[in-house]
Amino acid sequence: MMNCRIEAIVDEALGIKSFLLEPTDGIRLPTYTAGAHIDVYVSSDIIRQYSLIKLPELDNQYLIGILKDQNSRGGSEKVHTEFMVGNEIKISEPRNLFALDQQAEHHILFAGGIGITPILSMALELHKQQKSFELHYCVRTIEHAAFKKQLIDSQIAEYCCIHIDDQPLTKMDLSKIIGRNKPQQHIYVCGPSGFIDYIHRTALENEWSEQQFHKENFSNTVDHSHDQSFELVLANSNRILLVPSDKSALEILLENELDVDCSCEQGICGSCVLEVIEGEIEHHDQFLTDAEKSSNKLFTPCCSRAKSKQLVIRL
Repeated sequence: MMNCRIEAIVDEALGIKSFLLEPTDGIRLPTYTAGAHIDVYVSSDIIRQYSLIKLPELDNQYLIGILKDQNSRGGSEKVHTEFMVGNEIKISEPRNLFALDQQAEHHILFAGGIGITPILSMALELHKQQKSFELHYCVRTIEHAAFKKQLIDSQIAEYCCIHIDDQPLTKMDLSKIIGRNKPQQHIYVCGPSGFIDYIHRTALENEWSEQQFHKENFSNTVDHSHDQSFELVLANSNRILLVPSDKSALEILLENELDVDCSCEQGICGSCVLEVIEGEIEHHDQFLTDAEKSSNKLFTPCCSRAKSKQLVIRL
């Protein structure tokens, strides 16, 4: 955990603010690669993940962009209303679960709304590496488009297209952009779940593989109304823990003081993934690929459950 001071706040678009952070204790902030995010300790009981925007002019600074979500669970609303220039906040070191594939020959980048934050970093990094890419940014109106200067008035402008819902001439022809699968190309998507699902579905229809498709989600809504209780068996100790229908496996593990990493608690970030040795998993996360889910070997205890009476996990 690191202490930072908010040095600047800028209104980037409707409902979107950027926050420039600098360390308070003279340390060098850890370096990171495009697609990385940090945990922001919004309050004593609220931790949220925000993508880092890797601009070339930043010197020992972190920049994040935050949308004030109408369906906020308290995090983004608190940031927008209570975070002020000069405030000191706690953040984690960067982690990257949405990295560029360095072997790809061409990268197709898609962003929806606030999803531009990691995608912009990727575009700037690919341009710096002189690698082939294109960026497609989808927004409702031009007023909703964040970081326009970095997209339109910059060295990457010729590789960027902004698709605006209320401007029909800018409509995105997704099938034409993606085309049939090209093995040395990769797709990267960040934005609302429906936006990601649309691009994912179109890619699969055009025979792109899961290995060529990379995504980062903002939220994960799971219906837990029909959840059943099950047992977790800890393979290292043969200890058995009951997971009741109204609690997650992660909650039970933490209540029993077991050392499990966690962050988003929604099945998005992948921090809590555990190995399953035996049992059938009921997946509810948005982190694992379809192939990983089919393997029945990985489990996100924050939101996923068991179809079988027991799950034996390597812990």
